[in-house]
Amino acid sequence: MLDFSKDLKIAYCCPSYRRPFCRTARYIKETNIYIDASEKEVYEEDNKGYGNIIVCDDGIQGNLPRVRNYMLDKEFENGADIVVMMDDDVEHLGWFSVDENSSYGYVKHKIRPKDVNDFILYGSVLCEEWGFGMWGCNHTSDPMMYRHHSPFSTHSGCVGQFMVFTKNDLRFDETLPLKEDYDMNIQQNNKYRGVLMLNFAFVKGDFGKLSGGTAIRRNSKRELDQFVLFKKKWGSDIVTGANVKHGNQRGDNKKATYDFSHPNVKIPIKGI
Repeated sequence: MLDFSKDLKIAYCCPSYRRPFCRTARYIKETNIYIDASEKEVYEEDNKGYGNIIVCDDGIQGNLPRVRNYMLDKEFENGADIVVMMDDDVEHLGWFSVDENSSYGYVKHKIRPKDVNDFILYGSVLCEEWGFGMWGCNHTSDPMMYRHHSPFSTHSGCVGQFMVFTKNDLRFDETLPLKEDYDMNIQQNNKYRGVLMLNFAFVKGDFGKLSGGTAIRRNSKRELDQFVLFKKKWGSDIVTGANVKHGNQRGDNKKATYDFSHPNVKIPIKGI
């Protein structure tokens, strides 16, 4: 449990690979950027004055969940009470508010760097009070995706762009390097009976558009192979399928094709 009798330590960190310019560190300057030793020089050159370059031990890079586990272990060992794990291309965090004069019904607000700590503490307090070990927020800043009558949820998936952990012993499955965030969500639901999602908040970035990172290891065959392993691990009642990319829709007789990078997950626990 978080000990509010002391100043809580928040660690901001991101894994990065072949993507020297770290946008996240421009937003949160104290971000720890975890890299491979072979890229130390170029990362230091491209991030002067931004972030802290942390070189992983030999053999850590090359498997994203292994890097994530390394980050969690290192940050908690170094005294962190809360670990904020983000992608290296985060532009900013934000939140929605209701505005009847807006064409969307909502307006977006950027969380200023000086206010990020307060936001992380707010979410982490809620997370622990609800008995959970991880929380996140919307991975889209589209106001049409927000519903003000559902500011929170307890079973929505917190994807890898932004995940916040309080101290717990769950770790990423290193056999699922392309599905590790989905797997972590199910692990958290299984043990703590939920994951807190702040639907009223969002993370904005160039997710999936930049080169480097896991993009260099993704292809349709690997995505399918990982989906099969993921579904085998948790069963078809929980991993119910994959998103339809096109075809097999109402009024469409074309053969369906599927996006196996985004599996459909159903959590069989009552919640919001």
